[in-house]
Amino acid sequence: MSYKYKDKLCIKSPIDIAIYLRLIYDLKPRTIIEIGSKEGGSALLFKDIITLYDLECHIWSIDINPLTELIIPGVTFIEGDINNMEKSLTERHWASFKEPVLIVEDSEHTYDACLSCLNYFGKRMGKGDMIIIEDGILNELGLKSRYNGGPNRAIKKYLKTNRDVFEIVTEYCDMFGSNVTYNPNGYLRKL
Repeated sequence: MSYKYKDKLCIKSPIDIAIYLRLIYDLKPRTIIEIGSKEGGSALLFKDIITLYDLECHIWSIDINPLTELIIPGVTFIEGDINNMEKSLTERHWASFKEPVLIVEDSEHTYDACLSCLNYFGKRMGKGDMIIIEDGILNELGLKSRYNGGPNRAIKKYLKTNRDVFEIVTEYCDMFGSNVTYNPNGYLRKL
């Protein structure tokens, strides 16, 4: 929980960093949307990965408290709330996003927030785009009730009622063993 990337907090496990390295190489996103900026460590990491792979990609990092002091070429920090994404990502934004799109939901981790995220992005993503719902591991850490079932409950509920929107991409979830990730069943591809 104290891992830093380039001196900025970047709360990702080494296993998930390895998964992201593979996923970004495979997907070759042209737009990354990150919900939950924290100190900007993940945005810096994603920027370096896309630079390493020589990808033309813009990163949008969204947080209730946007980072105004951190300047990273190719990264735009904006204000937004996962529970009300329509105000942050307008139709004008969506018209400018280049596919494929990678979305990383790493904000408040509550059931309601994760379900809101899936409902919002599920209607807007293109076929083959990816969304990662982070930190379902909270259940295994005994924090399930604090987050009202959190990401895992939201994913299960969403997939049960929206069978034709996303598929779980097991090649990422199970890369190091069955759901050996902070994001169990959280790597989803738009159908």
